[in-house]
Amino acid sequence: MKVLGKLTVKHLKLNKKRTIVTIIGIMLATALMTAVVTMAVSFQQSLVTYEKQEAGDYHYAFLNQDEDMLEKIKANRNIESYYETVGIGYANLEGCKNEDKPYVYVTAMDDNALEKSSVQLEEGRMPKNDSELIISKTIFTNGGVEWNVGDTVTLSVGNRLYQGDKEEYGLEDGELLNQMIAYTESETLEPLFEKTYTIVGITKRLSYEEEDYTAPGYTVITHMEQGKEEELENIYNGIVTKRKSLQICGNGRTQ
Repeated sequence: MKVLGKLTVKHLKLNKKRTIVTIIGIMLATALMTAVVTMAVSFQQSLVTYEKQEAGDYHYAFLNQDEDMLEKIKANRNIESYYETVGIGYANLEGCKNEDKPYVYVTAMDDNALEKSSVQLEEGRMPKNDSELIISKTIFTNGGVEWNVGDTVTLSVGNRLYQGDKEEYGLEDGELLNQMIAYTESETLEPLFEKTYTIVGITKRLSYEEEDYTAPGYTVITHMEQGKEEELENIYNGIVTKRKSLQICGNGRTQ
């Protein structure tokens, strides 16, 4: 081995130009490979960051779940954290100019949801109790209703009920309607309670994950008070697992 080493060094010294070119080539190839790997990792991280901003920081979503499902999620050791978004109900949006979107849809989020969801504030702050709201700017840009930070609004919140023939929309008479079902002329709003809210923040246009573009209500968000979860319905759970595997928490959509 020592002889081979001496011969290699001697050969390099005798061919200085070729040696210099070889060294430069190795340096350039290493730099190129490093740049490619760095770009790939950076691109991947950018996609993850973008998806978190657009859809929220979660791996699986379970829609319309009850308390039993929530208890199972809490007891699952493979689940690192979760958050809840609960649909409370609809209220008429007075003065709305969009005939296909005549409501606001009041939603409650816990602290984790407010932090990890795709909601992006443009003005104000997040709600701190269930008497505060943040609203989407599309209420003004799309609905023509000008609500501002600091305004108080009183909403009669309730359920949308279909009142009509099944043949017209494929819905049963008296069926409860949700955000996935577009507004129909054959529906009524059944008020359940009245509450006054203070607007404390305005968000960017909510993502498709938070509000479907054909949804009949502009989503407004309040804070979920601890101990009141059982009063609310339509639980949405964002799950972050220790291992990113579909087998852990069942079928779902990964980011």
